[in-house]
Amino acid sequence: MGGRVRGRPAHRCSPRSCASRSKDGIVHREVHEEVPARVEYSLTPLGQGLNDAPESLGERGAKHLLPDSA
Repeated sequence: MGGRVRGRPAHRCSPRSCASRSKDGIVHREVHEEVPARVEYSLTPLGQGLNDAPESLGERGAKHLLPDSA
């Protein structure tokens, strides 16, 4: 099952995984009543906030582990 995250390329996830993330409040699931069926996923504010930790870790790793990025 594929969905499209607004503003990003399509990302595939299993129906169970997407439903779970939707129930957890991480993603918003919007079903369009079309043929063929179309479902769009977008990050909620909670989901967007989860991006902060990996971004910070990546910046720290680049700063301390890559000699040319200091």
